[in-house]
Amino acid sequence: MNKKLAIIIKLVVSILLVVILIKVADLDLQKTFIAIKETDIKWFIACTLMLTATTFTNAYRWWILARLLNYELTFFKAIRMYFEAMFANNFLPSNFGGDAIRAYDLGRNDKTWLRAASTILTERFFGFVMMFCMIPVGLVFMHFSPIGEQVPNEVKLALLVTFAGLVIALASYQLWSKIPWNIVQKFNYAVHEYTRCTKSLKQVAFWTFMTHMFLLAGNVCSAYALGVSLDQIPAWYWLIMTPAATLISFVVPAVKGVGAKEASYIYFLGYLGITSDKGLAIGFIAFVATLIASLPGITIAFKKMKINKVIEEEKQHEAEELKKVK
Repeated sequence: MNKKLAIIIKLVVSILLVVILIKVADLDLQKTFIAIKETDIKWFIACTLMLTATTFTNAYRWWILARLLNYELTFFKAIRMYFEAMFANNFLPSNFGGDAIRAYDLGRNDKTWLRAASTILTERFFGFVMMFCMIPVGLVFMHFSPIGEQVPNEVKLALLVTFAGLVIALASYQLWSKIPWNIVQKFNYAVHEYTRCTKSLKQVAFWTFMTHMFLLAGNVCSAYALGVSLDQIPAWYWLIMTPAATLISFVVPAVKGVGAKEASYIYFLGYLGITSDKGLAIGFIAFVATLIASLPGITIAFKKMKINKVIEEEKQHEAEELKKVK
């Protein structure tokens, strides 16, 4: 019942955000539709390919992490599992998460649910940290670019504070790691498991960086698909926009981030002189390309009912393992 209520709340929030966005941003949806209709198919395909490439790099870094904990996982299977997880995240209900699917698939043979979850938590952690480490790089480029003058200092400060918050959180790990929350204890377990894998974790960091480079290229291609060149939206600007849009989507309880992410695109691109109609169109193109890029994982739809039941059992086993660790 709680899960259904959460989905309803997210759906309502998404609808409200879209309505508010149309009013506040003075959107002309007809112009947006015309812009989308005139999309350059070559650049759209390029965008889709770049976003598909991120799945391969993500799967590879996860495969490294799984192998470090002695899981007998082939790279081909890791790719299949990652595509299925992406499809679940993009198309299936919010309570049927792709990360839970990967944890189930990885740990089902020997029932090592907590160890399986630690590979995913570590992979997500690397992605999160790398993404927000891009902020100061983007701010440096902004400082030496004429475009930087168009962005308010308050926005720059907010972005810098966000990065500083990440640094403080990492530096104070010994303090907050003692909080008896389930997610914190899972993170502690993951840290303990990977403490002796420094060399291999450098490889994970490299492939995380490559993921963000492909993501940046995908965003650039989505803009080119609508006739917006690098002169209008410099590549480095996405180093700021991507973490900002991700954070907003994470904080705002909307279905798949719909409404929140579009608002962030319109807001940040507006500083560069991109109209709200064009900004929304760019966000929509990137969204559609993301959906298409996850279609190879459609096989998960046929296993949904079976896995949904097992995932609940997995959570119970995970809780029991955490008790043992404590």
